[in-house]
Amino acid sequence: MELILLPNEDINKMSFAQLQEACKQRKLPLAGNKDGMKRILEKHMRDFLCNSEKVTQKRYAHLLCRLSGDVPVDPVLAEDECIYERKKMEAFFEETVVDGMVTSPCTGKPMGLTLTPVSSQTKELIMALVKSGVFVSPDVEQMIANKALEKKAHSGDRNAMFLVADNLRFGKNGFAKDDKSSFEWMQKAHNAGHPSTMACIGHRYLVGIGVEKNTSVGLTLMGEAAGQGSDWALYYIGRSYAMGVNGFIKDRAQAIGYIQKALNDASIKQMSPATVAEANELLAELVESDKN
Repeated sequence: MELILLPNEDINKMSFAQLQEACKQRKLPLAGNKDGMKRILEKHMRDFLCNSEKVTQKRYAHLLCRLSGDVPVDPVLAEDECIYERKKMEAFFEETVVDGMVTSPCTGKPMGLTLTPVSSQTKELIMALVKSGVFVSPDVEQMIANKALEKKAHSGDRNAMFLVADNLRFGKNGFAKDDKSSFEWMQKAHNAGHPSTMACIGHRYLVGIGVEKNTSVGLTLMGEAAGQGSDWALYYIGRSYAMGVNGFIKDRAQAIGYIQKALNDASIKQMSPATVAEANELLAELVESDKN
């Protein structure tokens, strides 16, 4: 049971003969068909994962990027059969390519520019080594957390849906910025009953973020969100009254009333500390102006 799947081995793509040979190399029992052989190898992998704390980083150093020595977030195989982080290898190619060839950082021999994703089993192994503490990688840990979050979102968890939408909107916590996907997830969270989504969706319609701009729809949703107790929606309306924008007629009394509700009476807290400070400052200005 010493050998784990190599980077270029993928159970689902192996022939019966290859599966049989893989089992023999690992001194595992054999089965009479492909499905049986796959189950044996999958169990072998699971057994390893359950005991991964017993392995050492040195033993699995070949799973690290050969350019940087870091745990690869997007691991690929180059033509030298070594593992690299995709972005780092692509940058290496760009810097060193001559006539369509580069010198392998691993073997020192010439090779082409083909990069192939490692097998799913190898990815799982890398993640298991990070989970067990054998490898340390904040980036991979974040990726693992994101996968778990996305799984919860796909299963219908409204809080997970909201977090995915928020991460996609701002391109944070390892998510790539994607306004369209963010809006879709925010809409799903809203349909699932998340209390903070009404104001978010209304704002996106007002500005045109991830959806075609529609001021009428945006204002309607903001009004509904304010009625439900969203501090952000209440402040948005109050500020609009204060400035006479977004279709609101300038009205100091209405502005003061809405902003006070946002700061003191809101049941749905969405404003950041910076926005709360901004609201307090605007309220103070309006109250002082009202005295004069």
